Amino acid sequence: MVSDLSIRVSVAIPNELLRSIEELARIKKVNRSMLLSESVKLGARELRIRFAIEQYQRGFMSVGRASEIAEVGLAEFLEEMRKRGVTSRHSLDSLIKG
Repeated sequence: MVSDLSIRVSVAIPNELLRSIEELARIKKVNRSMLLSESVKLGARELRIRFAIEQYQRGFMSVGRASEIAEVGLAEFLEEMRKRGVTSRHSLDSLIKG
């Protein structure tokens, strides 16, 4: 079994956000630290996807490279683009063939 190594960091969180996280932790019956960790993972994923889509839209990288930066498969990346109303610069056939 591979263990996840963790590093403890300090970060300032606005009071309102912390109260929201604590309330959700209470509702989910998990500890605050666990919920904060999950929030960071989800936030990092979203940041990677947003950045990759932005770079792709600007023509700075291919859709394949953008999906790598986003750390998702090509199909999932294309679905994320679709959900956000971003159209591909290429047809699906050219993406599959090329």
